[in-house]
Amino acid sequence: MDKPNRKMTSPIRFFFGECRYIIHSIVNCEAKKIKETFKRLGKLQLSTNYQLESLRLKKITPWKSFWRVLLKDAEQLRKNGQADLSLAALNAAKDSGLTNPWIEASRAKSYEKLSQWPKALAIWDELSICKNKDVSRIAIKNLNNHPNKINALISNLNTVIHLSGNEARFLPQATPTCLQELEDPILAEVANLEESKSLKVSARILKNCIAAGLSSRLIKEKLASLLCELEQNKEAITLWQSLLNSKEIKIRTLSKKNLKRMSKKFLDRLRSIIERKGQPILHLPKTAPSTLSELESAIIKETDALRKAKSNDCSLLILETSIMWGIDTDMIKAKKARTLLSMKKYNEAVILLTPLLTSDNKKAKQIAQNLIKRCPKESQMTIINPKINNILRKADDSEKSIESTLELLADEILKDPKNDQLHKALQEVAMKRSRLNNYKNQQFKEELTLYMQERAGLEAFLEIMEYRHSKKAIKSSTNQST
Repeated sequence: MDKPNRKMTSPIRFFFGECRYIIHSIVNCEAKKIKETFKRLGKLQLSTNYQLESLRLKKITPWKSFWRVLLKDAEQLRKNGQADLSLAALNAAKDSGLTNPWIEASRAKSYEKLSQWPKALAIWDELSICKNKDVSRIAIKNLNNHPNKINALISNLNTVIHLSGNEARFLPQATPTCLQELEDPILAEVANLEESKSLKVSARILKNCIAAGLSSRLIKEKLASLLCELEQNKEAITLWQSLLNSKEIKIRTLSKKNLKRMSKKFLDRLRSIIERKGQPILHLPKTAPSTLSELESAIIKETDALRKAKSNDCSLLILETSIMWGIDTDMIKAKKARTLLSMKKYNEAVILLTPLLTSDNKKAKQIAQNLIKRCPKESQMTIINPKINNILRKADDSEKSIESTLELLADEILKDPKNDQLHKALQEVAMKRSRLNNYKNQQFKEELTLYMQERAGLEAFLEIMEYRHSKKAIKSSTNQST
């Protein structure tokens, strides 16, 4: 007896599966709605690299199973910084006629992430009286916490302004009903501070607003502009890039324009560094691309050429400038390490190379493996303490990251004060902070001497200890007064 043709069974099975799905949809209203949700989610998938798990489900999956997976997708999209897509995924089901208290609660969370507080509060208000007791409890808690969130932010901003030697003029005395109502008064305070050239205070206020959940387009745009003036270009670029995801064409266009302007400013900076050093420009373009990341290949070629021309200091300055502007890929770091080795700065090179040994970039990983063989003594010292490697791996060249890394290293030194490796790591990070603080006025300053490096590490450590001591003293006096 002939065996059945297996190649024929697959399309037949598919045909009957589709027929079953169509019949199921005709007689089942819920299935129709899920089918419509699948179509909406399919279009949404084109806008994200995250694979929607809900699209992996069978089309005849019942709603009671489907919504739980959709909820996980929405949560993951929010974690990925795509709250707008998270909301769109939830709305895909709601617009198809499918929702429940948990889906609505997730929609409220997405609105909060988008700083659309009136819409979030309206949902929480409705859910506070829903029959699902767990969701109702969460809703009531969020509604009760909202005034506390507002008061905490107002108090924080008043303190920041007062400590700067200024007085708050526009912040409200009474607590507003919604966090979003603070946007206009805060922007007015920032404009007032700008007149007195208090740019750092203005930027701090806006950063605190974003941290508190008030992260509107106007807040982000204003902060990005201030960061540009303060030469904190990496953070400014990150903000402009986040606005590229806006649904408003005008905002996307403005963001692209600003990123193009930043790209030109960055390219001009690099070309100026090379010209000041009296070196020829061989690979950098004359016209700036749309984004800074497009310059990475040219930067690598240019710094390789400078290193071969024995202009290591210029090569290092180009790479450090690139990192400070946000082009801090593993390949750029590997090239910086190679330049440091050429300058016989083995400890700094090894600290940079060690995390690259496990890089996802195969080429950077291979370079790190080859380079670290040149300094076995230093690399062995670094391998001894994986905790330091882990601390340094998480650090980048942003102000917040540097301060956090200094704190962690100070903690480790308190536990092991005789560990030279810890002190060297602290010195390296302290040097980063020194370069960052002096970047605007001393962009072309030569490398710090060993003495200055050690002093920078010591000053950073003492600064952290003094701050902690004063903090404890304030807390102690407060407790005694109460």
